Amino acid sequence: MTQSDRCFPLFNIDEVSAVTRPPYSQKQVYSYIFAIITTITLLVWILRGLEVLAFLPGVVIWILLMLSIAMGVLRQVSR
Repeated sequence: MTQSDRCFPLFNIDEVSAVTRPPYSQKQVYSYIFAIITTITLLVWILRGLEVLAFLPGVVIWILLMLSIAMGVLRQVSR
């Protein structure tokens, strides 16, 4: 009987260290990116409407909007 068997008689200590958190799935990563880009888009749109970011051209909002749509599509298409 080894030292680890005396301390943890119900399970092997090597099995405990093998339990790890599973890696993020590709869909979850796309979901996070989609949420971040959509939030940035909404903040820029609102702040531009309130004339805080009035100096930004409208093309910036269009680019952010297209990025949001692309991330949403990638999320749905990914595994």
